Amino acid sequence: MEKYIVTHAKTGIAIMFGALLLLNIYDGYSTTVLLKAGAEEANPVMAAVMGKIGVMPAIIVTKTFFLTLLVGFIFLMKTNVEHAIMTGGLLFLIGWYGAVMLFTNYRLMTLMS
Repeated sequence: MEKYIVTHAKTGIAIMFGALLLLNIYDGYSTTVLLKAGAEEANPVMAAVMGKIGVMPAIIVTKTFFLTLLVGFIFLMKTNVEHAIMTGGLLFLIGWYGAVMLFTNYRLMTLMS
């Protein structure tokens, strides 16, 4: 029988989600700046969505959809195993977005110089 997650563990999840939220906001902003400077979207799925509904709507809709889905999973978490999976998933996404932001900042610096 598994024990339920304690409150301070959920606080850690909330902090990681906040970090992921900030990275997504910066990703949307930097993508917009790069596209206005003449760069092309590196993600083929996002490029296709942007081609169909426009840049800003695509950024807002896709990021809102996936972050809302993630919030739903966070609220459904009940066991320590689910908490461990969510923690690992959030850490992976934070690392992924961190790497994307490094690449994006490099592209911004080379386009602006």
